[in-house]
Amino acid sequence: MWCSLFYGYSKFNVYILELCDLKISKTARALKLIYWYEQIKPSYVQKILQPFTKENHYRFGKSLSDDIKDKISKTLKNKFVSESARLNHSLGAKK
Repeated sequence: MWCSLFYGYSKFNVYILELCDLKISKTARALKLIYWYEQIKPSYVQKILQPFTKENHYRFGKSLSDDIKDKISKTLKNKFVSESARLNHSLGAKK
């Protein structure tokens, strides 16, 4: 949203790639998004994200302190994760 306000709406194009039934599952929607992302291979997104990958990432080579690890652990304990979220996580990990 801030990009369109910063650069102006006229600088952006919107393309409808596929009309989808909203009644389909989140997993099916996620798979459709992955499919279209793979088809398009948006190079502009890759150019934006490139400075934040591997050794260019601000946390590259750094580890978390034990305090932070404990806070993350306490936050995630007893948290229910749906089957579709698990599928999305596993799909993302395979990239």
